[in-house]
Amino acid sequence: MVEKTKVLIIDDKPNNLEMTKDILEFAGYEALTANNAKNGIEMMRKSHPDLVLLDILMPEMDGYEAVRVIRSDDKIKQIPILAYTALATGINRDKALEYGCVDVITKPIDIDNFYKVIKTYTKAK
Repeated sequence: MVEKTKVLIIDDKPNNLEMTKDILEFAGYEALTANNAKNGIEMMRKSHPDLVLLDILMPEMDGYEAVRVIRSDDKIKQIPILAYTALATGINRDKALEYGCVDVITKPIDIDNFYKVIKTYTKAK
């Protein structure tokens, strides 16, 4: 049996979580979800996803702080993180990359670009 590529979505908006999960599962990925950064980091430690989609603007712990925590944890620091945000302006994009994200995906999703970027950072099926 072929193991599906696991993608963890961390977003505080239930609609974004559900929509993104559906899009990924339709394409054959195993999609996991977490509704905040703290839960997402714990899920990363337990499930070791192949890729993480991380919302930047979240209450309590924003995406930038989450990336800092993840990149300092030897058990999960190698997992690629895509910033997943509506604020993908030059400054925010540069900041996400500076903090340790490998790329940025903008919301709302452009399906073709979304799949292209996801495949770039996962073992494409």
